[in-house]
Amino acid sequence: MSYCFNPECPTPQNPSEVEICQSCGSSLLLKDRYRIDRKLSEGTDRRTFLAIDEDRPAQPHCIIEQFFPNAKTAPSSGTIERFDELGRHPQIPALWASFDRDNYRYIVREYVEGLNLEQELELEGRFGEVQIRELLDGVLPILQQVHDRQLVHRDIRPENLIRREDGTMALVGLASAQLTKQRFASPTGEMSGSPEYAAPEQIRGQAIASSDLYSLGVVCIHLLTDLDPFSLFEARTDSWIWRSHLKRAAENNPVSRSLGRILDRLLAYSPKDRYRSAKEVLEDLHATPHQALAVLQPKQWQVAALGCTALALGMSTLHSLHRPMVPQTALQTPSSPSTLHSPPRSPQLYQKPAPQLPYGAATQTLSSGWGSIWSVAVTPDGGTVVSGDADGNIRIHTMDRNCLKSMPCQPDRVLVGHSGAVWELAVSPNGRLLASASEDRTVKIWDLETGKLVETLEGHTDDVYAVAFNKNGRTLASAGKDGTVRLWYVRSSGKAHLRRTLRGHSDKVNALAFGTDGYTLASAGKDGTVMLWDSRTARLDSTLDVNVPIWSLDMSPDGRTLAVGGKDGTIQLWNTSKRRYERTISAHSKLVRSLAFSPSGRSIASSDLDGTVRLWKTQTGRAIAKLKPHSGMADLAYSRQGLIVSGSSDTKIKLWSPCARHWQMKR
Repeated sequence: MSYCFNPECPTPQNPSEVEICQSCGSSLLLKDRYRIDRKLSEGTDRRTFLAIDEDRPAQPHCIIEQFFPNAKTAPSSGTIERFDELGRHPQIPALWASFDRDNYRYIVREYVEGLNLEQELELEGRFGEVQIRELLDGVLPILQQVHDRQLVHRDIRPENLIRREDGTMALVGLASAQLTKQRFASPTGEMSGSPEYAAPEQIRGQAIASSDLYSLGVVCIHLLTDLDPFSLFEARTDSWIWRSHLKRAAENNPVSRSLGRILDRLLAYSPKDRYRSAKEVLEDLHATPHQALAVLQPKQWQVAALGCTALALGMSTLHSLHRPMVPQTALQTPSSPSTLHSPPRSPQLYQKPAPQLPYGAATQTLSSGWGSIWSVAVTPDGGTVVSGDADGNIRIHTMDRNCLKSMPCQPDRVLVGHSGAVWELAVSPNGRLLASASEDRTVKIWDLETGKLVETLEGHTDDVYAVAFNKNGRTLASAGKDGTVRLWYVRSSGKAHLRRTLRGHSDKVNALAFGTDGYTLASAGKDGTVMLWDSRTARLDSTLDVNVPIWSLDMSPDGRTLAVGGKDGTIQLWNTSKRRYERTISAHSKLVRSLAFSPSGRSIASSDLDGTVRLWKTQTGRAIAKLKPHSGMADLAYSRQGLIVSGSSDTKIKLWSPCARHWQMKR
């Protein structure tokens, strides 16, 4: 898409191939080289865009800040010079250009890829002491570089702290920075930055270096508690009450006294009581006895010891404890995509009835130790389990009698082709095709009978989080971080082409589900809405306001009920025919990672980031059962025979019999 940068344009969205805005007639190439992909944010003084520099051979993405005429926050020439100096630091995005055009000032910066800390919090849950110390160690040296150049950042918040793929932190959002000798307050009384993170003197328009340290302290307690900073502040006493909230968030306070003292000093109301510099915080951080590991719970100790163990899901790339890293030497990616498999699978297995677990066996471990698992799927006959891994591989397990007798068993085939984590899998209704959505921005279609890669679908501009086949398998929907939903026509051979691109969500799309009519498509994401589309006409039929970021979605087998899993740990049930809300189930303490209706639709299974799986009555919302099979996030799938499959970041795939006697019944 090409987005018109004219602020007065009534319809700024344009097809990507046009050069002139179809609505206002403006050129779509800023300075004859920058094509705006989409608007990221807008304030009273400026707008921020994601753009492409078409003048460079690789046509890389970049960030463009457009300051409105006479904006008090527009950086001065002296500030821009310091921006240029700072951009040479490896953890600060480089300044690519600065220019004025039609009374607007533009700042063009390098685009930094990775997850920001707010996204990490959403995906992995609250931080522990080890992660907070690592954060301070990574960010404070960058802040010292900013302050050494007499600049105050003025917008330190989780969204402006990005963890790159190599695990290092990057500080973005420097367009708000001002020279320390400047004092700024807008004529409207608004202040730069985010009020919930801003120091008292910054709110009064008098930001100083320690104002950034104060904001960093607020970021830390937000990440520790997973609570909005406003709820952590007691206005009557002008003090932070984060400790009491943290004790309620964790059975035992995981923060040592030494780190607590550092945070309290960062958060001091008066600048005189705070640290004078980022360097001074670092000295205190390393001078005090490191008591973090001593206060960790056993599970947290294992996490700290592993260091780079991935714990949680991702509808986006995750780091170890932040994002799983895949060494290039570990990827079995040949020069042209191919498949490693042994032995070849017999076509007759598609018609075999699925073996059933013995009654009374709560779980069986199908596979273990092959790497963090982000997604699982089951063929319609229930005879094959497919898993998508953090290393980009797809592993195929055929559940024949030999496998069930000798669990855990080896995968009988590995599909290699993705260069990033596999976030989602979908099997066609006839069981012949497999679609995989990946961090590498592609969707791949595989022939499950032969294991061959049939098609690679490109078009998404960021991670693809979700894929789903419709009833006849001829339409494949994909969606992801770029906020779009794409409809692909799929031939019986697996070859496919793009039909339409659906735009309506204002943020990333995390989940998709087709109705049993074969054309109703539900999409849901971080913007807290479920959009119901007619995939035949590509028109938006209706929008359901869930009002909480959505992470999982499933449609009942009869197509009448839509289950929506939110960041707040609840499951909302909606009547799709009447487009109305029915009930809310308080399911988990953290976000609902995965949902799956049983084949009858009478129950629904849910999972969270801690590896807890619960079973609920669909009609009443009553809890049926609870299990804790995994130590990390779990993805779920139901076979038509009623077998539940769960795959987890703890590297295990488990099989469940819902009628088993060893379910822990909730009383």
